[in-house]
Amino acid sequence: MTIITKTNERDERKQISDALTTNTADIATNAADIITNANAITALDTRVTTLEAGVNGTPPTALYGRPTAPANIQTSIHLSKGAESFSEAISDYNVWHEVVGQAATNPGVITFLSVLQTANASDRNAGARLTVDSVVVWATDDDFWQVTADDSDGAALVGGEIGGDGGFNALPFAESWSLEARKTENSAGSVTINAFARWHI
Repeated sequence: MTIITKTNERDERKQISDALTTNTADIATNAADIITNANAITALDTRVTTLEAGVNGTPPTALYGRPTAPANIQTSIHLSKGAESFSEAISDYNVWHEVVGQAATNPGVITFLSVLQTANASDRNAGARLTVDSVVVWATDDDFWQVTADDSDGAALVGGEIGGDGGFNALPFAESWSLEARKTENSAGSVTINAFARWHI
């Protein structure tokens, strides 16, 4: 703040003029700073809403870079340190069974998810899908798993193998998610699908 000292009228006018000039410059600088800060906040908001690691991240509509065809099935993805194991035995034909998921509640983040076959004594075809907020974001061919030799094979969907204390990636959801599997061959026999998952809400 500029203090005007009483001396004479001419000097006071000069002091007032100088003070107004200084204040005008300060106001212009502050206005520029406000614009800069507003732009920075907008940019930060954009990063937060698109960042997978945030609970308020944007849920996906499709997952790319994950195998869906039997020719590309990942082998020996059973390393599970740091994630909980879930299992579902399926004997009926063409009926989706949830292996693991989160019912509709509130936003959250999946930090690790993999799916694999653990038993298929009758060599029956089976497939899987991942649904996030009622949208199927990943689905396999119906014959993704075909034979007993496919045991311990499947797909790493979120994160990588974490048996060596590796880091996690993340996949946000707004309300819910579900990993399901089904037997796609109309013959007797069962298939057991296992998932390793870690998530929070």
